[in-house]
Amino acid sequence: MGRSLRHLCVLAFMFVLACGGLRGEAERMQPQAATLALSARMPGPNAAGLAQRGERVLAADKPVRPVAAAAAAAAAAAAAPVVAAPTPHEASHDLPHDPRLDAERSRERDFPLYGVAFHVQAQVFAEPSDKAEVTGYFRRGGQLRAKAGVRGKGCNTHWHEIEGGGFVCAGRGFMFGSTPQVFADAAAPATVHDDLPYAYSKTLQADAPQYYQLPSRSEETASQAALRASAAQHPVAKPAAVSSEAAKQASEQAAEALPANVRMLMRPGFYVSVDSQEASEGRSFARTVRGAYVRAEGLTPVSISALHGTQLPAGAQLPLGLVYRAGLTRMHRNPMSGALEPAGSLALMQPFALTDEVVSEGARRYRVARDGSVVPEDALRVIEHADRPPFVPPRARWISIQLSTQTLVAYDGKTPVFATLVSTGKEEHPTPTGIFRIQSKHVSTTMDGEAGTDEAYSIEDVPWTMYFSGGVALHAAFWHQRFGRVRSHGCVNLAPADAHWLFDWTTPNLPSGFHGVNATKDNLGTFVVITP
Repeated sequence: MGRSLRHLCVLAFMFVLACGGLRGEAERMQPQAATLALSARMPGPNAAGLAQRGERVLAADKPVRPVAAAAAAAAAAAAAPVVAAPTPHEASHDLPHDPRLDAERSRERDFPLYGVAFHVQAQVFAEPSDKAEVTGYFRRGGQLRAKAGVRGKGCNTHWHEIEGGGFVCAGRGFMFGSTPQVFADAAAPATVHDDLPYAYSKTLQADAPQYYQLPSRSEETASQAALRASAAQHPVAKPAAVSSEAAKQASEQAAEALPANVRMLMRPGFYVSVDSQEASEGRSFARTVRGAYVRAEGLTPVSISALHGTQLPAGAQLPLGLVYRAGLTRMHRNPMSGALEPAGSLALMQPFALTDEVVSEGARRYRVARDGSVVPEDALRVIEHADRPPFVPPRARWISIQLSTQTLVAYDGKTPVFATLVSTGKEEHPTPTGIFRIQSKHVSTTMDGEAGTDEAYSIEDVPWTMYFSGGVALHAAFWHQRFGRVRSHGCVNLAPADAHWLFDWTTPNLPSGFHGVNATKDNLGTFVVITP
Protein backbone atom coordinates (compact mmCIF):
# COMPACT_ATOMS: atom_id res chain seq x y z
CA MET A 1 0.00 0.00 0.00
CA GLY A 2 2.80 2.42 0.94
CA ARG A 3 4.66 1.70 -2.27
CA SER A 4 1.51 2.33 -4.28
CA LEU A 5 0.91 5.61 -2.48
CA ARG A 6 4.45 6.79 -3.19
CA HIS A 7 4.00 5.78 -6.81
CA LEU A 8 0.83 7.83 -7.09
CA CYS A 9 2.48 10.91 -5.54
CA VAL A 10 5.35 10.73 -8.03
CA LEU A 11 2.86 10.51 -10.93
CA ALA A 12 0.90 13.47 -9.58
CA PHE A 13 4.08 15.57 -9.23
CA MET A 14 5.16 14.77 -12.81
CA PHE A 15 1.64 15.68 -14.03
CA VAL A 16 1.82 19.08 -12.35
CA LEU A 17 5.22 19.77 -13.91
CA ALA A 18 3.96 18.76 -17.32
CA CYS A 19 0.89 21.02 -17.05
CA GLY A 20 3.03 23.95 -15.95
CA GLY A 21 5.38 23.43 -18.86
CA LEU A 22 2.57 23.31 -21.33
CA ARG A 23 1.03 26.45 -19.85
CA GLY A 24 4.32 28.35 -20.01
CA GLU A 25 4.87 27.21 -23.57
CA ALA A 26 1.41 28.33 -24.52
CA GLU A 27 2.05 31.75 -23.00
CA ARG A 28 5.34 32.06 -24.89
CA MET A 29 3.61 31.14 -28.15
CA GLN A 30 0.67 33.55 -27.64
CA PRO A 31 0.53 36.10 -30.51
CA GLN A 32 1.85 39.55 -29.71
CA ALA A 33 -1.37 41.05 -31.06
CA ALA A 34 -3.18 39.70 -28.03
CA THR A 35 -0.82 41.58 -25.73
CA LEU A 36 -1.23 44.72 -27.83
CA ALA A 37 -4.96 44.40 -27.70
CA LEU A 38 -4.87 43.96 -23.95
CA SER A 39 -2.57 46.93 -23.50
CA ALA A 40 -4.82 48.99 -25.74
CA ARG A 41 -7.81 48.17 -23.59
CA MET A 42 -5.90 48.69 -20.35
CA PRO A 43 -3.26 51.37 -20.94
CA GLY A 44 -0.55 52.38 -18.52
CA PRO A 45 -1.09 50.93 -15.02
CA ASN A 46 -2.52 47.62 -16.30
CA ALA A 47 1.01 46.40 -17.11
CA ALA A 48 1.57 46.30 -13.37
CA GLY A 49 -1.70 44.43 -13.06
CA LEU A 50 -0.27 41.64 -15.26
CA ALA A 51 2.72 41.29 -12.93
CA GLN A 52 0.41 41.17 -9.93
CA ARG A 53 -1.59 38.36 -11.51
CA GLY A 54 1.71 36.48 -12.10
CA GLU A 55 2.58 36.80 -8.41
CA ARG A 56 -0.82 35.41 -7.42
CA VAL A 57 -0.30 32.41 -9.74
CA LEU A 58 3.13 31.83 -8.19
CA ALA A 59 1.77 31.95 -4.67
CA ALA A 60 -1.01 29.53 -5.49
CA ASP A 61 0.80 26.86 -7.58
CA LYS A 62 4.51 27.44 -6.83
CA PRO A 63 5.74 26.20 -10.22
CA VAL A 64 8.97 27.57 -11.76
CA ARG A 65 7.83 27.98 -15.35
CA PRO A 66 4.77 30.16 -14.59
CA VAL A 67 7.16 32.69 -13.03
CA ALA A 68 9.17 32.81 -16.21
CA ALA A 69 6.02 32.98 -18.31
CA ALA A 70 4.64 35.86 -16.23
CA ALA A 71 7.94 37.69 -16.54
CA ALA A 72 7.95 37.17 -20.29
CA ALA A 73 4.39 38.40 -20.58
CA ALA A 74 5.17 41.45 -18.45
CA ALA A 75 8.22 42.20 -20.55
CA ALA A 76 6.24 41.87 -23.75
CA ALA A 77 3.57 44.19 -22.40
CA ALA A 78 6.18 46.71 -21.34
CA ALA A 79 7.90 46.56 -24.70
CA ALA A 80 4.70 46.88 -26.67
CA PRO A 81 3.56 50.44 -27.56
CA VAL A 82 0.92 51.74 -25.19
CA VAL A 83 -2.17 53.05 -26.98
CA ALA A 84 -3.70 55.91 -24.96
CA ALA A 85 -7.46 56.21 -24.52
CA PRO A 86 -8.98 58.83 -26.86
CA THR A 87 -9.58 62.26 -25.39
CA PRO A 88 -13.19 63.61 -25.44
CA HIS A 89 -12.21 65.91 -28.34
CA GLU A 90 -10.78 62.97 -30.33
CA ALA A 91 -13.76 60.79 -29.51
CA SER A 92 -16.12 63.49 -30.82
CA HIS A 93 -14.73 62.92 -34.32
CA ASP A 94 -16.38 59.52 -34.32
CA LEU A 95 -19.82 61.11 -33.76
CA PRO A 96 -21.99 62.66 -36.51
CA HIS A 97 -21.17 66.37 -36.85
CA ASP A 98 -24.02 68.69 -35.83
CA PRO A 99 -23.58 72.24 -37.21
CA ARG A 100 -26.20 73.49 -34.75
CA LEU A 101 -23.85 72.77 -31.84
CA ASP A 102 -21.10 74.83 -33.51
CA ALA A 103 -23.57 77.66 -34.11
CA GLU A 104 -24.72 77.62 -30.48
CA ARG A 105 -21.13 77.59 -29.17
CA SER A 106 -20.34 80.54 -31.44
CA ARG A 107 -23.45 82.34 -30.24
CA GLU A 108 -22.54 81.80 -26.58
CA ARG A 109 -19.06 83.16 -27.24
CA ASP A 110 -20.06 86.17 -29.36
CA PHE A 111 -23.33 87.18 -27.64
CA PRO A 112 -23.10 85.99 -24.03
CA LEU A 113 -25.81 88.27 -22.58
CA TYR A 114 -29.57 87.68 -22.60
CA GLY A 115 -31.96 90.60 -23.04
CA VAL A 116 -35.66 91.40 -23.15
CA ALA A 117 -37.60 94.47 -24.33
CA PHE A 118 -39.95 96.16 -21.88
CA HIS A 119 -41.17 99.09 -24.01
CA VAL A 120 -44.01 98.72 -26.54
CA GLN A 121 -41.47 99.73 -29.19
CA ALA A 122 -37.87 99.38 -28.00
CA GLN A 123 -35.62 100.95 -30.63
CA VAL A 124 -32.49 99.53 -32.26
CA PHE A 125 -29.82 101.97 -33.53
CA ALA A 126 -27.21 101.55 -36.26
CA GLU A 127 -24.42 102.80 -33.98
CA PRO A 128 -23.96 103.17 -30.19
CA SER A 129 -25.51 106.65 -30.20
CA ASP A 130 -29.05 108.00 -29.87
CA LYS A 131 -28.25 110.25 -32.84
CA ALA A 132 -27.65 107.24 -35.08
CA GLU A 133 -30.17 105.88 -37.58
CA VAL A 134 -32.98 103.76 -36.09
CA THR A 135 -32.81 100.41 -37.92
CA GLY A 136 -35.75 98.68 -36.25
CA TYR A 137 -37.41 97.81 -32.98
CA PHE A 138 -38.47 95.02 -30.65
CA ARG A 139 -41.92 94.75 -29.15
CA ARG A 140 -42.41 94.40 -25.39
CA GLY A 141 -41.43 90.88 -24.32
CA GLY A 142 -39.15 90.32 -27.33
CA GLN A 143 -36.01 88.40 -26.37
CA LEU A 144 -32.52 88.94 -27.77
CA ARG A 145 -28.82 88.15 -27.33
CA ALA A 146 -26.13 90.79 -26.92
CA LYS A 147 -22.45 91.49 -26.44
CA ALA A 148 -20.92 93.14 -23.40
CA GLY A 149 -21.74 96.84 -23.06
CA VAL A 150 -19.77 99.81 -24.32
CA ARG A 151 -20.08 103.51 -23.58
CA GLY A 152 -21.71 105.82 -26.11
CA LYS A 153 -23.77 108.95 -26.59
CA GLY A 154 -27.30 109.20 -25.29
CA CYS A 155 -27.19 106.18 -22.98
CA ASN A 156 -26.66 106.53 -19.23
CA THR A 157 -25.70 102.86 -18.87
CA HIS A 158 -24.19 100.85 -21.75
CA TRP A 159 -24.85 100.24 -25.41
CA HIS A 160 -24.99 96.58 -26.38
CA GLU A 161 -24.40 95.25 -29.88
CA ILE A 162 -27.10 92.68 -30.55
CA GLU A 163 -27.45 89.56 -32.61
CA GLY A 164 -29.13 90.51 -35.88
CA GLY A 165 -27.28 93.83 -36.08
CA GLY A 166 -27.46 97.20 -34.37
CA PHE A 167 -27.11 98.59 -30.84
CA VAL A 168 -29.57 99.00 -27.97
CA CYS A 169 -29.27 100.93 -24.72
CA ALA A 170 -29.69 99.04 -21.44
CA GLY A 171 -32.48 100.72 -19.49
CA ARG A 172 -33.90 102.40 -22.59
CA GLY A 173 -36.49 99.76 -23.32
CA PHE A 174 -34.16 96.82 -22.67
CA MET A 175 -32.72 94.94 -19.70
CA PHE A 176 -29.92 92.36 -19.71
CA GLY A 177 -28.55 89.52 -17.63
CA SER A 178 -26.41 86.39 -17.77
CA THR A 179 -29.52 84.15 -17.90
CA PRO A 180 -32.64 84.32 -20.11
CA GLN A 181 -34.72 87.42 -19.31
CA VAL A 182 -38.52 87.74 -19.37
CA PHE A 183 -40.96 90.60 -18.95
CA ALA A 184 -43.86 89.19 -16.98
CA ASP A 185 -46.54 91.59 -18.22
CA ALA A 186 -45.82 91.05 -21.93
CA ALA A 187 -48.30 89.44 -24.30
CA ALA A 188 -47.51 86.18 -26.03
CA PRO A 189 -45.10 86.74 -28.95
CA ALA A 190 -46.39 87.03 -32.50
CA THR A 191 -46.66 83.71 -34.33
CA VAL A 192 -44.54 84.76 -37.28
CA HIS A 193 -44.90 81.41 -39.08
CA ASP A 194 -48.70 81.69 -39.27
CA ASP A 195 -50.67 83.83 -41.72
CA LEU A 196 -52.12 85.82 -38.80
CA PRO A 197 -49.61 86.68 -36.06
CA TYR A 198 -52.33 87.08 -33.39
CA ALA A 199 -55.94 86.16 -32.71
CA TYR A 200 -58.36 88.95 -33.65
CA SER A 201 -61.89 89.94 -32.64
CA LYS A 202 -64.42 92.41 -34.01
CA THR A 203 -66.35 94.85 -31.84
CA LEU A 204 -70.12 94.41 -31.91
CA GLN A 205 -71.28 97.06 -29.43
CA ALA A 206 -71.39 100.83 -29.80
CA ASP A 207 -69.18 102.82 -27.42
CA ALA A 208 -67.63 99.71 -25.92
CA PRO A 209 -65.04 100.84 -23.34
CA GLN A 210 -61.47 99.63 -23.59
CA TYR A 211 -59.90 99.76 -20.10
CA TYR A 212 -56.25 100.35 -19.27
CA GLN A 213 -56.46 97.78 -16.46
CA LEU A 214 -58.86 95.03 -15.50
CA PRO A 215 -61.62 96.95 -13.64
CA SER A 216 -63.40 95.72 -10.57
CA ARG A 217 -67.17 95.56 -10.80
CA SER A 218 -67.55 98.81 -8.85
CA GLU A 219 -64.93 100.56 -11.03
CA GLU A 220 -66.72 99.43 -14.17
CA THR A 221 -70.07 100.71 -12.85
CA ALA A 222 -68.54 104.10 -11.98
CA SER A 223 -66.87 104.35 -15.43
CA GLN A 224 -70.13 103.62 -17.24
CA ALA A 225 -71.93 106.29 -15.24
CA ALA A 226 -69.19 108.81 -16.06
CA LEU A 227 -69.39 107.89 -19.76
CA ARG A 228 -73.14 108.51 -19.83
CA ALA A 229 -72.70 111.90 -18.18
CA SER A 230 -69.91 112.81 -20.62
CA ALA A 231 -72.03 111.79 -23.62
CA ALA A 232 -74.81 114.05 -22.46
CA GLN A 233 -72.41 116.95 -21.96
CA HIS A 234 -70.38 116.44 -25.17
CA PRO A 235 -72.69 114.98 -27.83
CA VAL A 236 -70.94 113.86 -31.01
CA ALA A 237 -72.67 115.39 -34.02
CA LYS A 238 -73.82 113.24 -36.93
CA PRO A 239 -71.18 113.33 -39.69
CA ALA A 240 -73.74 114.41 -42.30
CA ALA A 241 -74.69 117.48 -40.25
CA VAL A 242 -71.20 118.95 -39.84
CA SER A 243 -67.89 119.01 -41.63
CA SER A 244 -65.46 116.17 -41.08
CA GLU A 245 -63.10 118.56 -39.28
CA ALA A 246 -65.83 119.63 -36.85
CA ALA A 247 -66.80 116.00 -36.26
CA LYS A 248 -63.19 115.11 -35.56
CA GLN A 249 -62.85 117.99 -33.10
CA ALA A 250 -66.00 116.90 -31.27
CA SER A 251 -64.67 113.34 -31.11
CA GLU A 252 -61.39 114.54 -29.63
CA GLN A 253 -63.24 116.56 -26.96
CA ALA A 254 -65.25 113.47 -26.04
CA ALA A 255 -62.02 111.45 -25.77
CA GLU A 256 -60.53 114.02 -23.39
CA ALA A 257 -63.55 113.61 -21.14
CA LEU A 258 -63.12 109.83 -20.77
CA PRO A 259 -62.73 108.42 -17.25
CA ALA A 260 -59.13 107.91 -16.17
CA ASN A 261 -59.20 104.12 -16.53
CA VAL A 262 -60.85 104.11 -20.00
CA ARG A 263 -58.43 104.05 -22.91
CA MET A 264 -60.96 104.54 -25.72
CA LEU A 265 -64.52 103.87 -26.80
CA MET A 266 -64.85 101.37 -29.62
CA ARG A 267 -67.46 101.39 -32.35
CA PRO A 268 -69.00 98.42 -34.16
CA GLY A 269 -66.50 97.22 -36.74
CA PHE A 270 -63.39 98.13 -34.75
CA TYR A 271 -60.92 95.27 -34.32
CA VAL A 272 -58.64 94.24 -31.46
CA SER A 273 -55.78 91.75 -31.29
CA VAL A 274 -56.48 89.34 -28.43
CA ASP A 275 -53.80 87.92 -26.15
CA SER A 276 -55.92 86.05 -23.57
CA GLN A 277 -59.25 85.78 -21.74
CA GLU A 278 -59.56 86.72 -18.06
CA ALA A 279 -62.43 86.27 -15.63
CA SER A 280 -63.21 88.64 -12.74
CA GLU A 281 -66.21 88.76 -10.41
CA GLY A 282 -68.40 86.75 -12.74
CA ARG A 283 -67.42 88.78 -15.82
CA SER A 284 -65.26 87.80 -18.80
CA PHE A 285 -62.75 90.15 -20.43
CA ALA A 286 -60.48 89.90 -23.45
CA ARG A 287 -56.97 91.13 -22.76
CA THR A 288 -55.56 92.75 -25.89
CA VAL A 289 -52.00 92.39 -27.13
CA ARG A 290 -51.45 96.01 -26.05
CA GLY A 291 -52.54 95.10 -22.51
CA ALA A 292 -56.01 96.72 -22.46
CA TYR A 293 -59.28 95.01 -21.41
CA VAL A 294 -62.59 94.73 -23.27
CA ARG A 295 -65.78 92.93 -22.25
CA ALA A 296 -65.67 89.58 -24.07
CA GLU A 297 -69.40 89.44 -24.80
CA GLY A 298 -69.06 92.54 -26.97
CA LEU A 299 -66.58 90.84 -29.31
CA THR A 300 -66.76 88.16 -32.00
CA PRO A 301 -63.66 86.21 -33.08
CA VAL A 302 -62.28 86.60 -36.60
CA SER A 303 -61.80 83.44 -38.66
CA ILE A 304 -58.82 83.35 -40.99
CA SER A 305 -59.48 83.38 -44.72
CA ALA A 306 -58.25 80.49 -46.86
CA LEU A 307 -57.85 82.78 -49.88
CA HIS A 308 -54.41 82.98 -51.45
CA GLY A 309 -52.73 83.91 -54.69
CA THR A 310 -50.64 81.75 -57.00
CA GLN A 311 -46.94 80.96 -56.85
CA LEU A 312 -45.87 80.63 -60.45
CA PRO A 313 -43.70 77.65 -61.40
CA ALA A 314 -40.45 78.06 -63.30
CA GLY A 315 -41.17 78.79 -66.93
CA ALA A 316 -44.72 79.98 -66.30
CA GLN A 317 -46.00 82.46 -68.85
CA LEU A 318 -48.53 85.25 -68.65
CA PRO A 319 -51.37 86.06 -69.27
CA LEU A 320 -52.94 84.61 -66.16
CA GLY A 321 -56.58 84.95 -65.18
CA LEU A 322 -57.64 85.14 -61.52
CA VAL A 323 -61.32 84.77 -60.61
CA TYR A 324 -62.72 87.74 -58.72
CA ARG A 325 -66.42 86.99 -59.19
CA ALA A 326 -67.05 83.66 -57.53
CA GLY A 327 -70.07 81.51 -58.33
CA LEU A 328 -70.10 82.01 -62.08
CA THR A 329 -69.92 78.90 -64.26
CA ARG A 330 -66.80 77.53 -65.90
CA MET A 331 -67.45 75.91 -69.29
CA HIS A 332 -65.75 73.34 -71.47
CA ARG A 333 -66.13 72.51 -75.14
CA ASN A 334 -67.88 69.27 -76.04
CA PRO A 335 -65.35 67.35 -78.16
CA MET A 336 -68.09 65.90 -80.38
CA SER A 337 -70.39 68.84 -80.97
CA GLY A 338 -68.06 71.74 -80.12
CA ALA A 339 -70.80 73.27 -77.96
CA LEU A 340 -69.95 74.94 -74.62
CA GLU A 341 -71.21 72.98 -71.63
CA PRO A 342 -71.13 73.76 -67.86
CA ALA A 343 -68.12 72.35 -66.00
CA GLY A 344 -68.58 73.63 -62.44
CA SER A 345 -68.59 76.84 -60.44
CA LEU A 346 -65.68 79.23 -60.21
CA ALA A 347 -63.93 79.88 -56.87
CA LEU A 348 -62.53 83.23 -55.76
CA MET A 349 -58.85 83.63 -56.79
CA GLN A 350 -58.95 80.42 -58.86
CA PRO A 351 -56.10 80.74 -61.42
CA PHE A 352 -56.22 79.97 -65.13
CA ALA A 353 -53.21 80.06 -67.43
CA LEU A 354 -54.74 81.70 -70.48
CA THR A 355 -54.20 81.44 -74.18
CA ASP A 356 -54.86 84.39 -76.49
CA GLU A 357 -58.06 82.77 -77.75
CA VAL A 358 -61.35 84.56 -77.04
CA VAL A 359 -64.74 83.05 -77.91
CA SER A 360 -68.20 84.55 -77.78
CA GLU A 361 -71.57 83.01 -77.13
CA GLY A 362 -74.43 85.43 -77.32
CA ALA A 363 -73.47 88.62 -75.51
CA ARG A 364 -70.86 86.92 -73.27
CA ARG A 365 -67.17 86.66 -74.04
CA TYR A 366 -65.01 83.81 -72.79
CA ARG A 367 -61.27 83.31 -72.34
CA VAL A 368 -59.83 79.91 -73.23
CA ALA A 369 -57.34 78.48 -70.72
CA ARG A 370 -54.39 76.23 -71.53
CA ASP A 371 -56.14 73.31 -69.79
CA GLY A 372 -59.12 73.69 -72.11
CA SER A 373 -61.37 75.51 -69.64
CA VAL A 374 -63.58 78.23 -71.10
CA VAL A 375 -64.05 80.97 -68.50
CA PRO A 376 -66.37 84.00 -68.61
CA GLU A 377 -64.16 87.02 -69.23
CA ASP A 378 -66.18 89.15 -66.80
CA ALA A 379 -65.32 86.71 -63.99
CA LEU A 380 -61.57 87.25 -64.41
CA ARG A 381 -58.93 89.80 -63.66
CA VAL A 382 -56.42 89.23 -66.46
CA ILE A 383 -52.74 89.76 -65.72
CA GLU A 384 -50.44 90.57 -68.62
CA HIS A 385 -46.65 90.62 -68.44
CA ALA A 386 -45.28 93.97 -67.21
CA ASP A 387 -42.02 95.38 -68.52
CA ARG A 388 -39.36 96.15 -65.94
CA PRO A 389 -38.97 99.93 -65.52
CA PRO A 390 -35.49 101.25 -66.37
CA PHE A 391 -34.99 102.47 -62.79
CA VAL A 392 -35.22 98.89 -61.50
CA PRO A 393 -31.92 96.96 -61.79
CA PRO A 394 -32.09 93.95 -64.16
CA ARG A 395 -31.83 91.28 -61.45
CA ALA A 396 -33.72 93.08 -58.70
CA ARG A 397 -36.91 91.87 -57.11
CA TRP A 398 -39.86 94.17 -57.72
CA ILE A 399 -43.63 94.28 -57.33
CA SER A 400 -46.01 95.39 -60.09
CA ILE A 401 -49.48 96.62 -59.05
CA GLN A 402 -52.03 97.55 -61.71
CA LEU A 403 -54.93 99.63 -60.39
CA SER A 404 -57.23 99.04 -63.37
CA THR A 405 -57.18 95.27 -62.87
CA GLN A 406 -56.60 95.26 -59.08
CA THR A 407 -53.78 92.76 -59.49
CA LEU A 408 -50.27 92.32 -58.12
CA VAL A 409 -47.35 90.38 -59.60
CA ALA A 410 -43.98 89.79 -57.91
CA TYR A 411 -41.05 89.65 -60.33
CA ASP A 412 -37.55 88.31 -59.82
CA GLY A 413 -35.80 90.27 -62.53
CA LYS A 414 -38.01 89.70 -65.56
CA THR A 415 -39.48 86.44 -64.25
CA PRO A 416 -42.97 86.50 -62.64
CA VAL A 417 -42.96 84.37 -59.49
CA PHE A 418 -46.23 85.22 -57.73
CA ALA A 419 -49.60 86.72 -58.68
CA THR A 420 -52.71 87.67 -56.72
CA LEU A 421 -55.68 90.02 -56.40
CA VAL A 422 -55.59 93.18 -54.27
CA SER A 423 -57.91 95.92 -53.06
CA THR A 424 -56.56 99.44 -53.48
CA GLY A 425 -57.90 102.87 -52.55
CA LYS A 426 -61.38 104.13 -53.35
CA GLU A 427 -61.87 107.28 -55.40
CA GLU A 428 -61.83 109.54 -52.35
CA HIS A 429 -58.70 107.80 -51.02
CA PRO A 430 -56.67 106.95 -54.16
CA THR A 431 -53.59 104.78 -54.05
CA PRO A 432 -50.62 106.75 -55.46
CA THR A 433 -49.01 105.70 -58.73
CA GLY A 434 -45.29 105.72 -59.47
CA ILE A 435 -42.10 103.85 -58.55
CA PHE A 436 -41.46 103.41 -54.82
CA ARG A 437 -39.34 101.32 -52.48
CA ILE A 438 -40.47 99.63 -49.29
CA GLN A 439 -39.44 101.97 -46.47
CA SER A 440 -40.23 99.80 -43.45
CA LYS A 441 -41.77 96.45 -42.55
CA HIS A 442 -43.75 95.54 -39.44
CA VAL A 443 -45.02 92.19 -38.24
CA SER A 444 -48.05 94.23 -37.19
CA THR A 445 -49.01 97.84 -36.60
CA THR A 446 -52.22 99.59 -35.53
CA MET A 447 -54.13 101.65 -38.10
CA ASP A 448 -56.97 104.06 -37.41
CA GLY A 449 -58.47 107.21 -38.86
CA GLU A 450 -61.54 109.22 -39.91
CA ALA A 451 -62.41 109.90 -36.27
CA GLY A 452 -65.93 111.26 -35.80
CA THR A 453 -67.17 110.12 -39.22
CA ASP A 454 -69.04 107.14 -40.61
CA GLU A 455 -65.72 106.06 -42.10
CA ALA A 456 -63.99 105.88 -38.70
CA TYR A 457 -61.93 102.73 -38.26
CA SER A 458 -59.50 101.26 -35.78
CA ILE A 459 -57.68 97.99 -36.40
CA GLU A 460 -55.10 96.85 -33.88
CA ASP A 461 -52.03 95.02 -35.16
CA VAL A 462 -52.69 95.01 -38.90
CA PRO A 463 -50.48 92.09 -40.02
CA TRP A 464 -47.53 92.08 -42.41
CA THR A 465 -47.43 95.82 -43.04
CA MET A 466 -44.95 97.16 -45.62
CA TYR A 467 -44.94 100.98 -45.94
CA PHE A 468 -43.75 102.32 -49.30
CA SER A 469 -45.08 105.91 -49.50
CA GLY A 470 -45.65 107.82 -46.26
CA GLY A 471 -48.61 106.18 -44.55
CA VAL A 472 -49.51 104.03 -47.57
CA ALA A 473 -48.62 100.35 -47.28
CA LEU A 474 -49.13 96.84 -48.53
CA HIS A 475 -50.70 94.82 -45.72
CA ALA A 476 -52.95 91.91 -44.83
CA ALA A 477 -56.70 92.55 -44.63
CA PHE A 478 -58.50 89.89 -42.59
CA TRP A 479 -61.70 91.95 -42.34
CA HIS A 480 -62.92 91.47 -45.92
CA GLN A 481 -62.57 89.14 -48.91
CA ARG A 482 -63.49 91.50 -51.76
CA PHE A 483 -60.10 91.30 -53.43
CA GLY A 484 -60.06 92.36 -57.06
CA ARG A 485 -62.15 95.46 -56.24
CA VAL A 486 -61.26 98.91 -54.86
CA ARG A 487 -62.07 99.18 -51.18
CA SER A 488 -59.31 100.68 -49.03
CA HIS A 489 -58.36 104.09 -47.64
CA GLY A 490 -55.34 104.15 -49.99
CA CYS A 491 -53.35 101.11 -48.87
CA VAL A 492 -52.95 97.92 -50.89
CA ASN A 493 -55.04 95.22 -49.17
CA LEU A 494 -53.95 91.59 -49.53
CA ALA A 495 -55.28 88.26 -48.30
CA PRO A 496 -53.33 87.33 -45.12
CA ALA A 497 -51.53 84.41 -46.80
CA ASP A 498 -50.44 86.66 -49.68
CA ALA A 499 -49.27 89.48 -47.41
CA HIS A 500 -47.30 86.95 -45.35
CA TRP A 501 -45.63 85.53 -48.48
CA LEU A 502 -44.68 89.00 -49.73
CA PHE A 503 -43.44 90.04 -46.29
CA ASP A 504 -40.99 87.13 -46.23
CA TRP A 505 -39.99 87.64 -49.90
CA THR A 506 -39.34 91.39 -49.84
CA THR A 507 -36.62 93.53 -48.34
CA PRO A 508 -35.57 95.07 -46.00
CA ASN A 509 -34.97 91.74 -44.30
CA LEU A 510 -36.43 91.45 -40.80
CA PRO A 511 -33.82 90.08 -38.34
CA SER A 512 -34.96 87.30 -36.04
CA GLY A 513 -36.78 88.64 -32.98
CA PHE A 514 -37.39 92.13 -34.41
CA HIS A 515 -40.99 93.31 -34.71
CA GLY A 516 -40.18 95.99 -37.26
CA VAL A 517 -37.29 97.02 -39.51
CA ASN A 518 -36.46 100.19 -41.47
CA ALA A 519 -34.77 100.24 -44.85
CA THR A 520 -31.16 101.45 -44.74
CA LYS A 521 -28.35 101.80 -47.28
CA ASP A 522 -27.22 98.30 -46.27
CA ASN A 523 -30.73 96.83 -46.22
CA LEU A 524 -32.65 98.49 -49.06
CA GLY A 525 -36.35 97.96 -49.71
CA THR A 526 -37.92 96.12 -52.63
CA PHE A 527 -39.20 98.23 -55.56
CA VAL A 528 -42.98 98.76 -55.79
CA VAL A 529 -44.26 99.90 -59.21
CA ILE A 530 -47.89 101.09 -59.33
CA THR A 531 -49.53 101.85 -62.66
CA PRO A 532 -53.05 103.12 -63.45
